[in-house]
Amino acid sequence: MQQLKFDYGRLEKKAAQSFDSSGEFLQRIQMNGECWYRRINEGIFFRQSEIATICDVLKIENSEIADYFFYIKNQENLTVADKQIISKTSRAIEREEGLLQGKAAADYWYHIYEPLIRIRQFIERIEKQDIPADNPEK
Repeated sequence: MQQLKFDYGRLEKKAAQSFDSSGEFLQRIQMNGECWYRRINEGIFFRQSEIATICDVLKIENSEIADYFFYIKNQENLTVADKQIISKTSRAIEREEGLLQGKAAADYWYHIYEPLIRIRQFIERIEKQDIPADNPEK
């Protein structure tokens, strides 16, 4: 099982279109360049507070959060269960659109995807034999 990596190309493009310089954007979201570029280039998961701040600064609508922050680069590696979770989450967000605003919407998405990521990372560690399957505390 391969690690999930996110494609932030759309997010990077929106930031570039919205600000004259990357420095100005990074200052507004209070993130250093190294952190931003690692997340963008390595497909690393954004924290929920970062998602909320970036959505506010770039005026990303709640219904667009998944497109900017949770688009999976290697979709061919998704399991059936992964696809079901993503589909159900998308439908739930659409139903709750009027109730979830700003940070609440970012929190909602984060709490759906974060356990999925952790479970997959745990399975990967077992497959690599970094930890024995009968001792998850190691």
